[in-house]
Amino acid sequence: MSSVKAKLEQVAASGQAKDRATQYRQVLEGILSAASASGHMGTLTADLHEFLGHAVQESLGLVLSRQLLQDFTTLFAEWAKDKAEAEGETIKGVWTFALAKMTPRLVAFDEQVRASLAVLAQPAQPCQPCHPWSAACTWPSVAMRPADGQRRLADRPTVRPTDRCVGAHGALSNKQISQAREHLAQIYEDEEEWTQAAKVLQEIPLDSGHRAISQDYKLRIYIHIASLLLEDEDAVSAEAYINRASLILPDSNDKLMQLRFRACQARSLDFRRMFLPAASKLLALSYDSDMADSERMSALVQAVTCTVLAGAGPQRTRMLATLYKDERVRERPELKTGGLFAILEKMYLGRVLRAPEVQEFAATLKPHQLARVSDDMTVLDRAVIEHNLLSASHLYNNISFGELGSLLAISADQAEAIATKMMGEGRLVGSLDRIDKLLYFTSSHVMPTWDAHVAGVCHQLEGIMDIVKEAHPDWVAQTLAH
Repeated sequence: MSSVKAKLEQVAASGQAKDRATQYRQVLEGILSAASASGHMGTLTADLHEFLGHAVQESLGLVLSRQLLQDFTTLFAEWAKDKAEAEGETIKGVWTFALAKMTPRLVAFDEQVRASLAVLAQPAQPCQPCHPWSAACTWPSVAMRPADGQRRLADRPTVRPTDRCVGAHGALSNKQISQAREHLAQIYEDEEEWTQAAKVLQEIPLDSGHRAISQDYKLRIYIHIASLLLEDEDAVSAEAYINRASLILPDSNDKLMQLRFRACQARSLDFRRMFLPAASKLLALSYDSDMADSERMSALVQAVTCTVLAGAGPQRTRMLATLYKDERVRERPELKTGGLFAILEKMYLGRVLRAPEVQEFAATLKPHQLARVSDDMTVLDRAVIEHNLLSASHLYNNISFGELGSLLAISADQAEAIATKMMGEGRLVGSLDRIDKLLYFTSSHVMPTWDAHVAGVCHQLEGIMDIVKEAHPDWVAQTLAH
């Protein structure tokens, strides 16, 4: 018999029921202290398994069992918090074993709660204290009669268990399960096992009828699950939890959770290739002063990326103008890497994109942004082809399908199909002559193009003036005064 098992049996045989919880806690603290001193993780695992197996025994009683499991969750989490990464497997194994032992015991807790709720609907009957050393709450005497033979208060007044009492007992058991799952999920998250961490959190009982769960806690768990699923690019599953979070978000005043929700929403739109809505939300996040500067710049970079990947058309043109006029886009070094600003500028000014520029930008994209869509094209290929087609509409009055295909580096049939689709969606104004195989562009695009060029010159001139002001502030002030 192990020393831990002997100590547990000694405490169980103790005649002082009111001191057992404290004595069990001391045994647990001794196990953790010995592991810290010796560093023997194998012994720790065996001792904790012994403790947990003892804590869920039916002979122990539900009230004391709850207390032991609560002490284990609190003390072991505190002990494991600062442990080395090499001990992560041991800690993960203990949490997994704890959940395997605690979950069946939760069924017994829930059955007790349901039995007590049934008592609420019946006439009052004699009731015994659910806690042997405290009469603070009342509980059905038959369900809670202890196995130690302790004398009960036979003359206790006739009472019924209260809703508050029932809720407290149900909450305690569910809370232990939730805490254990959160700790285990954090370990998986540290190991970048995103989907496994999400699965652990998905098992947290958030819809229990016996436990009062705050809306903020539900919101935090839903958003956490969604962010983990997005890390593994599972946007479909993440969307379900984003939708759940959106239902309770208006009731929350937690600014951090609101920001995390907006970030998850934007990432979900990005994964689902809804690039313009994603860019709009990312741009809004980049202006939020509650975010760190690095996070705001990251959101701005992603906003530019999503805009470049969006399908060509009036809506994207407006977003390009908004971003190009943003001083941060022109000044911050984060936007200079990977040719991000260069490709944004050429798109805004309606210039044709060349292969080297596209390849430099493609190196900065994430895997889902390089996924292949119809006609074996990537998202970037489609965006570049549509942009170059719009640029061609600014340069030509008409063009043959063959020449257009050569310009876009695709076949004539593909060029015709893309032009047809864009005209059908109102993103390109023109007409097709399939007999002569010609594409005619409407001249209404000329003035917007001229306006765009004029606006581009004005913005460049404004940038030059800002440089002059920084270099010669006195001269500028004197010149403007005259």
